[in-house]
Amino acid sequence: LLYGFAPRMDDKNNLFSFYRMVPDEAIQYAGILQLLLHFKWTWIGFIADDSENGERFVQDMLPVFSQRDICFAFIGIYHSLGFDDDLQGTLRWMVEMHNKLTNSTANVIIFYGEADSMINFRWLLCLPTLLNEVQSPGGKVWVLTGQMDFTSLNYQRTWDIEGIHGTLSFAVHSNKLPAFQQFLHSRKHLGIKEDGFIRAFWAQAFSCVFPASASDETDEDPCSEKKMLENLPGPVFEMHMTGQSYNIYNAVYVVAHALHAMFSSKSKSRTMGERRKLQNHQSWQVVV
Repeated sequence: LLYGFAPRMDDKNNLFSFYRMVPDEAIQYAGILQLLLHFKWTWIGFIADDSENGERFVQDMLPVFSQRDICFAFIGIYHSLGFDDDLQGTLRWMVEMHNKLTNSTANVIIFYGEADSMINFRWLLCLPTLLNEVQSPGGKVWVLTGQMDFTSLNYQRTWDIEGIHGTLSFAVHSNKLPAFQQFLHSRKHLGIKEDGFIRAFWAQAFSCVFPASASDETDEDPCSEKKMLENLPGPVFEMHMTGQSYNIYNAVYVVAHALHAMFSSKSKSRTMGERRKLQNHQSWQVVV
């Protein structure tokens, strides 16, 4: 299951089949190129993360842009800021990139990112306010990659999202799923003890704590059943099926159907009295 570019294979004989969870990125970038040419945006800035996919884009796609007479005012590479990273480690980059944006004459900026790169993007937009600066890189048209999801850390929940309004991005295909809203309403952190993820998510999303026992008292806001997912702001939790979530949903079903077909085949073989074990698995087959 792949999310993004297909991996490069050094050994041409070691080929394998794969299921792509999102559309081929090369097609999306061809669309971004056509967008720039349509509006005659030929003087742009470019910012990308330091992931393998970001490096692939810089190496493969930027030369294509240059061949179509699109010039780059600047190119910035950032370290993706995760949930456990030290903010001090990326603050220097944020300030440096903020200065480039403010001083650059380019009014169109392509921001290449993965699903959680929205965390960095929001930092970049809100940095002038957080540093109490008057000057900000306003008047920029932002073009984001479609795989970026609207993710934010807990402390970013109150940050202004006005700067994100008007950004351009190719939408990832999604469909409405029957009973999805009912499923979300049924998620209760206290009723699903075997799923530790829900409790961890609940504490982060609602800024609450779980007492070790019912008799424990705490000055912090306790997590309770009264806290409902639909009351969370959109930047914290999206109640509708996003394109990224829809593709993950489909990928899970691909694996489920493959396993079901394999086990059904084994069961049928046993019924017919065949005791042969499945041999010579292909590289795409799941071995259990």
